[in-house]
Amino acid sequence: MSNVVQKKFKFSYNILRFIYLLIYPIILQKDTYKMKNTNYGKIFNIIRTSKKISLSELADKDISRSSISQFETGKTILSVDKFFHSLERMNVTNEEFSEIYNYHYLRSFSLYQFSLDLSNAYYQSDIRMLKKILNSLKDGAFFSDLPSQTNHFLQLVVEAYIYRSSNKLPEHCISRTSQLFNYLDRVTIWGLYEFYLASSCACLFNKKQLEKIGNKILPHLAMYNYSSTIYTTALMMLHNMIYSCLTNEFLFLASTFLNYTNSLKLSERSLLTKFCFTYDKGYLLVLLGKKEQGLGLMNQISNIFNLVGETNITKIMEKDILFLKNSK
Repeated sequence: MSNVVQKKFKFSYNILRFIYLLIYPIILQKDTYKMKNTNYGKIFNIIRTSKKISLSELADKDISRSSISQFETGKTILSVDKFFHSLERMNVTNEEFSEIYNYHYLRSFSLYQFSLDLSNAYYQSDIRMLKKILNSLKDGAFFSDLPSQTNHFLQLVVEAYIYRSSNKLPEHCISRTSQLFNYLDRVTIWGLYEFYLASSCACLFNKKQLEKIGNKILPHLAMYNYSSTIYTTALMMLHNMIYSCLTNEFLFLASTFLNYTNSLKLSERSLLTKFCFTYDKGYLLVLLGKKEQGLGLMNQISNIFNLVGETNITKIMEKDILFLKNSK
């Protein structure tokens, strides 16, 4: 990847990042951009206090304790630079802030809340709740503001979760999955939405589609480091693609994707995703005939997830391990 392309991407991302925040009440003044919606301060306070960060701990040479306090209480405003700086000090991305704001104050669709509700239902094997979410999309009861194409794709996401829970394929699965793939193939620079769609529906793509998505996105994956939210979702997409390859026994493609993970620079924030890749390597070893070594690695990762309280993921891993252990 040339430096020119990287610079163009970074410039484009920063422009999109800024426009994204402009969706909410940020106004242009003569010399600086300032945030005038007092609700921003309230959400800022919710995040700071939930993280148990005091005003004194957050303040530094660039922004005073008093300025933060007055911003949170709606008495003053912050420049965008100081706002971004404060978010970074709390390890919160602008996307995460906007999603939390959206959840608290706007009656519009929140991808964050949608994915959270969907994951909770899936990990609890609550097929009834998954179907309820699906029906709410179909009749527009809760998500009437969604564009028809977005609604269509999100219905497929829910049905992919139902398929993973019950092995029941969505109706017209091949044609609908092809429509999603064609959309993803057309988009030049993916955002959070595209990575979420690809990650959730990885189990529905065929070998050729998985390979083409990998060839398109993986060489440029590191460029999404500018957003921890997008990068984390992209890494989870890669894990889900590998897992889909393994369960369908696309072993060469799974091996290709796993080899790529060796070149990724993963921070502490991505540690659990790194463990998922190690789990995938164990799964591949079992399928390649190295059963004892592979199961040992999978058990090790399953124990780690159990130790850190990720019991839902542990249950899925234990189910995999039992299946592979009993298979010839």
